[in-house]
Amino acid sequence: MDEPRWEVCPPAGPEALARLGVGSPLLAQLLWNRGIRDAAAAERFLHPERAALHDPWQMAGVAEAVRCIRAAVAAGAPIAIHGD
Repeated sequence: MDEPRWEVCPPAGPEALARLGVGSPLLAQLLWNRGIRDAAAAERFLHPERAALHDPWQMAGVAEAVRCIRAAVAAGAPIAIHGD
């Protein structure tokens, strides 16, 4: 079995990043890495309509994660949440 590999997207050119119209080269590169290629798509991603969002309760493991977080908060335990 092959070991998992971290794959880094190649940087986009400055002109491509500028076309996203977000101001920050770092944010533009992150959007580019997600496949966002124009200003309209960037706007939709950064400022979505509520109706276009998926129900987070449908994601695998969300109910269990909420239970764990609530238990940690109730117990005064430190928690760290990491995600993309």
